[in-house]
Amino acid sequence: MTEKITADSFDQLVSEASNVLLVDVWAPWCAPCRALLPLLEKVAATFSSELTLLTLNADDYPQLVERLAVRTLPTLLLIKQGNELDRLTGVQSESQLLGFITPYIAEPPSDLLLQAEACRQQGLDEEALRLWQVAIADDPGNNTARIALITALLEGGSDQAGVDEDIEQRLALALECLQQAPAECLRDPKLAQLQTRVRRAARLSEEARDWQQIAQRAQQGDLQAIELYSHWLAAGGRFDEAGEFLLQRLVQATDQAAQLVIRDELITLLDTMPDRAQANALRRRMFALTDPRGSE
Repeated sequence: MTEKITADSFDQLVSEASNVLLVDVWAPWCAPCRALLPLLEKVAATFSSELTLLTLNADDYPQLVERLAVRTLPTLLLIKQGNELDRLTGVQSESQLLGFITPYIAEPPSDLLLQAEACRQQGLDEEALRLWQVAIADDPGNNTARIALITALLEGGSDQAGVDEDIEQRLALALECLQQAPAECLRDPKLAQLQTRVRRAARLSEEARDWQQIAQRAQQGDLQAIELYSHWLAAGGRFDEAGEFLLQRLVQATDQAAQLVIRDELITLLDTMPDRAQANALRRRMFALTDPRGSE
């Protein structure tokens, strides 16, 4: 429940509250403030009686805002027993809000997905993986948990992809998670992207490789090395690096056949990138280059 506060009620609420107070300092003219409120209400509701959400209209109580040293809207204050614990400014995502609030809350969020995200924000990766698995076991059609679990499995330990035993275990779990997914879940475009990433990562992990040597061969224009190295980067979630790498190889390639191979590899990468804004920006850069097919 959200409670509006005034300059008169603020001190009493702060002094008498036994739980943590989340104070949202906002203004009616502030579009980011209005966008943030539904997320705040959703996140605050997951903490039950441990957290109370208060809203303070900065236009109505400028002296109180000044006293709180608020200079930017929106500003979030966490207060307990009259003391400010922390503050945050600007628009935030749900996961960022969870990461901001959770360290100061004794009772964890009631929702498994929110608990998992909170654990991930605190670096408790293994616990996050366990919670996602529990959520999937409770509801096999929970694609949000399935996508989060597989993404985390792929991105864990990406610096040594295809080399250490932990990567193989993570890939095995990701494959199992995909195989157990109901048919309707597999129609999700995000899960389809992850399927491609898992297949590539599994192929790369079949044997230990000297990735530094492969990178050197790729720099020299070896097409097989270019494909392998870009797959390795993408399998570890390093899409931006993979895209820049392929664009550089495309610019440097002088042979038309090589240009076609690299361009097709780049298109495949774009189709599997989870960040569509990033993919579209990269696609525009690729199309700004001359398409080798156009000169045939």
